Amino acid sequence: MKNCICAEQVNEEIIAAFDGHRVSVIAYGATGTGKTYSINHVMEKSIREIDSLVKKVLLFDDAVSISFCLSTLSEFRHRDDSIR
Repeated sequence: MKNCICAEQVNEEIIAAFDGHRVSVIAYGATGTGKTYSINHVMEKSIREIDSLVKKVLLFDDAVSISFCLSTLSEFRHRDDSIR
């Protein structure tokens, strides 16, 4: 299943975010191909993974401060809105 593959690959991006990097995950393609479904699945998996990593970090240092922001943006363009 493509969603599972995508969600597993995002784990590396989560680790990079913990190392202080800014991370973006982008889904693109034709209308109706499952981009929104896939990104929502990835977001849910990412939240669970981040929660797990935060709990592990807090076991070693409960004074650490961790801040994450997860957001989504959907853009839809009709065929007749093409750039001229």
